[in-house]
Amino acid sequence: MTTPSSMIIIGAGLAGASAARTLRTEGFEGRIVLLGEEPELPYERPPLSKGYLTGETPRSQIYVHDAAFYADSYIEVRTGARVTALDLPSSEVVLETGEKLRFDRLLLATGASPRRLQVPGGDLEGIHYLRDLADADALRESLAPGGRLVVVGAGWIGAEVAASAREQGLQVTVLDPMPVPLARVLGPEVGGFYARLHADQGVDMLLGTGLAGFEGSGRVERVITTDGRSIAADAVVVGIGVRPRTELAERAGLTVDDGVVVDDLLRTSHPRVFAAGDIARAHHPFYGEHVRVEHWGTARDHGTAAARSMLDRGVPYDTLPYFFSDQYESGMEYRGRAVDWDRVVFRGDPGTGQFLAFWLHESRVLAGMNVNVWDVGDDIERLIRSRARVDSDRLADAGVPLAEVSTHVAPRSGTTGAPSRGGFLAEGMGFVRKFVADRFTPADPTPIEELAPGEGRVLDVAGEKVAVYKDPDGRLHGVSPVCTHARCLVEWNGADTAWDCACHGSRFDPTGQVLRGPAKKNLEPRQLPATGGHRADGAGRP
Repeated sequence: MTTPSSMIIIGAGLAGASAARTLRTEGFEGRIVLLGEEPELPYERPPLSKGYLTGETPRSQIYVHDAAFYADSYIEVRTGARVTALDLPSSEVVLETGEKLRFDRLLLATGASPRRLQVPGGDLEGIHYLRDLADADALRESLAPGGRLVVVGAGWIGAEVAASAREQGLQVTVLDPMPVPLARVLGPEVGGFYARLHADQGVDMLLGTGLAGFEGSGRVERVITTDGRSIAADAVVVGIGVRPRTELAERAGLTVDDGVVVDDLLRTSHPRVFAAGDIARAHHPFYGEHVRVEHWGTARDHGTAAARSMLDRGVPYDTLPYFFSDQYESGMEYRGRAVDWDRVVFRGDPGTGQFLAFWLHESRVLAGMNVNVWDVGDDIERLIRSRARVDSDRLADAGVPLAEVSTHVAPRSGTTGAPSRGGFLAEGMGFVRKFVADRFTPADPTPIEELAPGEGRVLDVAGEKVAVYKDPDGRLHGVSPVCTHARCLVEWNGADTAWDCACHGSRFDPTGQVLRGPAKKNLEPRQLPATGGHRADGAGRP
């Protein structure tokens, strides 16, 4: 097959940026063009409903990379660039300006757009939809302490915005026709936990209540419910789901069905066109069907996987769906995919705010969620992938390690197979021992110039521990080795080319960007001395 020389990526979000970066780290030396409609460099969307909305996360920290990264990597980022057509027979994309760009491989990463309400008063000022940075900026101006915010829709966006607004001192009402928040994803048992969480924080939860419309003189002033209530509002946020942006793909004749249909290599019905992120309905080898996932982790991982497939180095994408959410002091991670379940099993008491939840079908774990309990992700994924029947009583017993709730799931290396009496406490003591040992263990004294390309180590650099990575081009990247979640020290994972925190499961890419929670902030950059003619950079965001 002819070696590609030009890669075009439509969509400058996390998936697109991850793909562009991976093309370079995989050694591609041709042209890379990243096209985005927004006037911004690629940025991450989770902070828009969390830290950025409250002002805790500065604007500079939401960008996937700074401008220097793209310049140094010879990646052309075109902001404010709208693509109007794909000319697949000519291998060209057509911009709104009339310019045509030729491609050898094309990646569609156009994401999704919010579903819009069609109700009386739906066009009034002060009604917000939160999808991009401009939306977040406009909403921030409406979140004045003491103001009255009504959130329509108790999904992830609605719940996170409600939490952020309460933390800013607003009066918040949440309106949803379902009986609990997140009902379609979590069901009544776990959704009930989030209903209580918000109610305990003073949110007025109008669940099982529909929306009739909005009223106001030019600007929204009242929200009218289907049971006739009128709720005063200074601002409204609508979060009722999104639609994949498939228009370009449809006009080009690609196969579309609730997203752009792709195989397990993320290849569309055209052999040189790929799709990633919210737009992609990908065949998933583990589930044996096509799945579309609208979460941060999938966008990031799809971008990486698609880039490798574009270089004819792809492997079937079978990563389990993963997402996280932070609401007040409650942090959670969810792994797997539960569409139809017959039982929910809790490990721990949800009333304490620290527990695990498992969705089962015929005694097999479909998905698991950890709330304020960390370092359990690998065990949850092992349970899901095993498809083994589990003993529900043992699954609920915090004294039984997760690796031992089924005789069909191999225990962790080094365990005897006997039930642990320590449960969460034993895991906590293990964390403390590792934390102390890491802090007092001297760093590797190996000179940084002796690192091999693609290798990472925590080294002693001028008396300071620094996590150092040498990329395939020989450039050195230095970051703090201290995990931003609980201040443990990270370790190099050569198999996945990442920095891992063994204490709680956080993962960072070689330049310190968060890949997996519970950590939410990147590793801090560290400057390195130039050695051997190679440039040495601090990594991470400015």
